[in-house]
Amino acid sequence: MLVYFLFVIYFLICTFFIFKSKQVSQSELSKKTIVFLFSVKVIAGIATSLVSYQFFGGNSDHILLNNLGIEETNNLFNKPKLFFTDIFISNYDQYGTILESGN
Repeated sequence: MLVYFLFVIYFLICTFFIFKSKQVSQSELSKKTIVFLFSVKVIAGIATSLVSYQFFGGNSDHILLNNLGIEETNNLFNKPKLFFTDIFISNYDQYGTILESGN
């Protein structure tokens, strides 16, 4: 329940900053239109995640990348040395030409 409450709070904070943004006030679109488009983008992201989870389970890119992000955040707070040295570690054995690698 707390997750849904925080989602609504974050959403309202983001829409508040959208209304206060100088770029939004200078654009040719109205603030209500921009907030509507932002809401559509959030809803599309939620729908995409739900659909990919429904069809692919835990193996969808959305879930895997989200879990990787959570792991990296945990490394930042719990193992900062690993977090900053992780940039220089590769899981690939060899590199070929552009867009080519091998395990």
